[in-house]
Amino acid sequence: MRDPSRTYRIINKLSALWHVVPDWRFGQLVYNLTRPECGDIFNIEDDEWEERINRLYREVKNEDSN
Repeated sequence: MRDPSRTYRIINKLSALWHVVPDWRFGQLVYNLTRPECGDIFNIEDDEWEERINRLYREVKNEDSN
């Protein structure tokens, strides 16, 4: 069984990311999380989603500070 607490952890990270880029529409947010491979997102594991959120968060925060 997967850890049920992952849902809050991932949603909180997604929320934090979206607050950094509030002008993005939800579709833009999801699209940017799936790049560069914009294929089938159904099979992406939760830990991979979490890493993608972390990576994009770092990228946009770095752009914001420049």
